[in-house]
Amino acid sequence: MQASDRGMTTTTPILRATEGAKKLRRFLEKNGITRRAAGLAVGATNPTVCDWVGGKKRPRESKRVDIETWTGGEVPASSWLTKDERKVRTVAPFRAPATDRGAA
Repeated sequence: MQASDRGMTTTTPILRATEGAKKLRRFLEKNGITRRAAGLAVGATNPTVCDWVGGKKRPRESKRVDIETWTGGEVPASSWLTKDERKVRTVAPFRAPATDRGAA
């Protein structure tokens, strides 16, 4: 008999915690900051910060930057990326070749 057969709900698996989640947890513990206070500082709710610290969710890019600024760089925005995301190289934007305006 499975959990769903007994009227129980199943949970989705937790994502593997990124380095950002670990660093944010350490930062909060080291400085005696509650998750609620952290949320107020970066404009997020207590449950959202709990999800970030627990590795269930990752903050969107703008919040990653807010966290980096608020922590004085101790939790870099890039630390929330997975190893695979870090491997992706940034490609320069396409620029059309300059036209020769002097030619007729």
